[in-house]
Amino acid sequence: MYLIYILQLFLLFGSTIEATHFRGGTITWKPISNSITAGSTVSIVITQTYSWTGSVITCNNSMIADQSPPINIGTKAGAGVNLTCSANCSTSDGYVGNEVPITGYCTDFSTALDLTVSQRSDIVNLTSGAYFVATFATSGGWQTLALGNSAGWSLSSLIDIRPRSDNGLINTPPVATCISYLSIPVNVQQTIQIPVLDADNDYIRCRFANGTSECAYACPPGSLPTGTTLSTSCILTITGITAGDYYLVAVQVEDFITNTSTTSLSSISLQFLIYVYATTTCTLKPLLLADINSGVCQGVQVGVNFTMTFTAVNRCGSERTIIDIATLSFPIIIKSTLVQNTVNASLWSMNMSWIPTASQVGSQVFCAIASDNASVQSDQYCITFFVGLTSIPLCPGVTTASTTTTTTITTTQTSTTLMDETSQQNLQNSTEAITTMNITSSANVETSMLINSSVSSSTVKPNNTINLPLIIGLSLLGLALAVCCSICCWWFLFGCKRRRQRRKTSDDLEYCFVRSPTNGNSHRQLFSGKNQHEKNELRQGSSVTVVNYPPISSDVTVTRINQRDNTLIDNKDNVRSKQLSGKSIDSLHHSNSSAYAQVIDRQDNITKTSNNNFVHIRSALQDSSDLITFSSSSAPTSAKKNHFTFMKLPRLTKSSIEPHPSTSIIDNRTQSNEIQRSDFNNSKENKRTRQALSSVSIRRIKRSSSAGPSPSTHIIPRETKRKMTKSLAENLSKSARKILDYFLNDLQSNGSYRTEAKDLACYFKSPMMFINAGYEKQANNILDYIKNTFLFNGDFLTTIDKKSDQPEYIEYWIYTNGWIIAYNYLNAYSYDNGGYLTNKINTNNNGITDILTTAHLGLLQLERGNIERAIKAGNYLLKVFEKQSDLTNGLYLRLNKDNNLITNYSSEMSWAYIVRKNEPQQAYFMIGYPIGFLVLLYEKTIDKNFLNGAKDYMNFALTCNEHIYSSNMSHKLAWATALLYKHDDTLKEKYLSIIEKMTNSLINQQSEQGIFPGSINSSYDQSAEIAFWFLEIVHILNEQ
Repeated sequence: MYLIYILQLFLLFGSTIEATHFRGGTITWKPISNSITAGSTVSIVITQTYSWTGSVITCNNSMIADQSPPINIGTKAGAGVNLTCSANCSTSDGYVGNEVPITGYCTDFSTALDLTVSQRSDIVNLTSGAYFVATFATSGGWQTLALGNSAGWSLSSLIDIRPRSDNGLINTPPVATCISYLSIPVNVQQTIQIPVLDADNDYIRCRFANGTSECAYACPPGSLPTGTTLSTSCILTITGITAGDYYLVAVQVEDFITNTSTTSLSSISLQFLIYVYATTTCTLKPLLLADINSGVCQGVQVGVNFTMTFTAVNRCGSERTIIDIATLSFPIIIKSTLVQNTVNASLWSMNMSWIPTASQVGSQVFCAIASDNASVQSDQYCITFFVGLTSIPLCPGVTTASTTTTTTITTTQTSTTLMDETSQQNLQNSTEAITTMNITSSANVETSMLINSSVSSSTVKPNNTINLPLIIGLSLLGLALAVCCSICCWWFLFGCKRRRQRRKTSDDLEYCFVRSPTNGNSHRQLFSGKNQHEKNELRQGSSVTVVNYPPISSDVTVTRINQRDNTLIDNKDNVRSKQLSGKSIDSLHHSNSSAYAQVIDRQDNITKTSNNNFVHIRSALQDSSDLITFSSSSAPTSAKKNHFTFMKLPRLTKSSIEPHPSTSIIDNRTQSNEIQRSDFNNSKENKRTRQALSSVSIRRIKRSSSAGPSPSTHIIPRETKRKMTKSLAENLSKSARKILDYFLNDLQSNGSYRTEAKDLACYFKSPMMFINAGYEKQANNILDYIKNTFLFNGDFLTTIDKKSDQPEYIEYWIYTNGWIIAYNYLNAYSYDNGGYLTNKINTNNNGITDILTTAHLGLLQLERGNIERAIKAGNYLLKVFEKQSDLTNGLYLRLNKDNNLITNYSSEMSWAYIVRKNEPQQAYFMIGYPIGFLVLLYEKTIDKNFLNGAKDYMNFALTCNEHIYSSNMSHKLAWATALLYKHDDTLKEKYLSIIEKMTNSLINQQSEQGIFPGSINSSYDQSAEIAFWFLEIVHILNEQ
């Protein structure tokens, strides 16, 4: 058979038929029912989607609406060709001799891209156990390629209907698609995320096609520029060399049972073209927006009309015009004409409507792309529809109750049936029940050709065999649970008095996302000891002085203080310095001012005294026996020679800094709470001992009542607040949990990720995410890796001459460092006006400051207890807002060295200089960070100017385009809104609604793997940050 196939290719490729009309496509299949019986007939649906040159093979709206006639290939290559068997044909079990044709019906066309898309779906009846490779191969050529041979093409997909080894069911392969062509600018590296989905929720990997049957004579890497890569997570990285060139990308998308499996369950072909265009004066791509964010999965129902509106944004002014929004879809998508907005000439819109049919039950991938008159395209927009027969289903990977639906279909006498609209109608009208299928909302596939019938209860991924060990195990588990419940009931009935005594403490912990296993022991350790009075004094050992001595080696050392014998234990558990070199651990005595000491209150992570040269890492959930510190020293190479402090604290503390106690307002409830929590800062008496810090003293009270409520202020009862926020907190916790699980699975013991995460952008936010969730060990491992891998000359860089492949971190140079903290290096970026410099100092000493960098570093100063610098940063933010003479256009973000707003800038950099009020897709995090910082600064200073300033920024945000509520750039704004939520009882419901809108939109964009879509740098970067902000919001809501 292999010889026959090679001879066939030779004859085809040896002919002289003209063919510059083919642009690639994909071949996929799915079983009508994923259950299987040995020797039975199994029906599958094979779907072929191909792209063609539109001026050669035409299409129009009538052909799409009628699904007739089929596309006319004429005498060109591909005419009359069938999808043939090219390998394992002896086990095709009924396919050979009944091959399906490749000629399909028109589903999309684009005049701007000179594109026609065809699709056809065929029912094929095979014998169970069949497996073979189906191939579309012919002579002629692609649209002329810059690299590789255009003499012919070949696409192949593996069809395997043998039962899976994990569940005995038939596998459903992944689906993947991509518009052909995608345009990229010349000599600019681009990353393209190939959209893929697996209905079984299997592990998906991508690889380049290879061999004659998979890609003929245009196989990678020969068909692509040098340096082009494809990650297993389906991210293509490519740089076009010459304008006007076309490149062929041939990919195989495969699914695996586990992430360590080496044998794929199936292999699906995907081939598309890349076009290289010459850059012009304006390099900004168009933006393509829609009602649903790109990259998400949307459930839809058969027979229910679904509509979407697409908006294309021209960002290059009058020199450009949006000429098309091209789509790659399926039958029958109805699109309106492209219309320019009469008020804003930069906006163009198009409507799309679709009524899913029974033949489309399962996964359908839809892509769109906007093009302008300079051949510049937007990023490809793709969404996966998951079609349910009788209801709107959840997408693969989302677990819920499932149903079983009886399928009724009609088959023809032949072994293959073309799935045209008439066939679909016949299938729907039939009454002959021939199979029963599972319709699930999680790992099981919802397959094609279903007719609404009886619905009964079912479970996800049913197993047809009785698992006796499992039954016994569950029985024992039930018995254990019953015993536990009995003990809990006893504890509840006889522990009322003890619970009442702890109620105020436990109230703050109720809905917390992650708790350290030893967290409960922390308080018991804190409230025990010979030198502690039970209700009004912490024992002296509960607070310690962490001493950072001059460097003794070139490595960062992880040091843990053993409180039992006052020794320092390094990361190898070796005793390094008995009795801390003779210095006392007493937190009230500091005999050596050069030792860089910082005192940490063990119970709530409160900084009581501060020195600006000390580094400390600790989680608020950490047990008191584990206090991790980092000490920095000189590096062994000339590249790593600067001395700096290496630090990370939890982003938010629970402390409040007030003016002098004589001016403080603390109600009796707050004082009572403090007494019950025995928070006396190591005083030997029944009153506080306060330590001065920058002319203010530190008093810790509950964050939600920093200044005590005004008698006239309406306070929503605690129980009502809990009901309002519990659901939101749970949703955010679940989302953050998915992200954490992904990163924990990918993290290695040395602090690096197993994937292709090589850029600083993949790592710098991860420590804060893990710290906030209580994973101190993982956070410290990553910090070690960051220090060992990315530290050059006192700065954090991907390589010695490159900050990151993410351009925003080159512009905002110090932003990445702010998440890691090299404290002395950060201080060098402070400016006379209280702000912080935006750009790298040694390359651009232009005196430009901005509100994002200032809020970011101001918050770090606040966390370190450097209140004076924090206040300067806060005043800078107030000053920037006061300088906004007119907010009609938007909010300007930067000041020049003369402290004037920067209002002139290049169009491609506008995102960094202004948040435009009426336009979508703005950098809303630029507003969110100042709001959050100003609220926290208010909590620590009780200066209402800062709270009012935060409200001024928020009021502007609420006047922005509606896209602010669905943007993936609003994560910091959601966190800031949660902080304001604590301080305005009259707007609590409004703020809560805003938080829900913003966070729900983000959760809807979350992939089934847990992280957010994008290139690996962007995905790891944003996923870690979103998890961090989600956890912060949960903590805030739980305090209310």
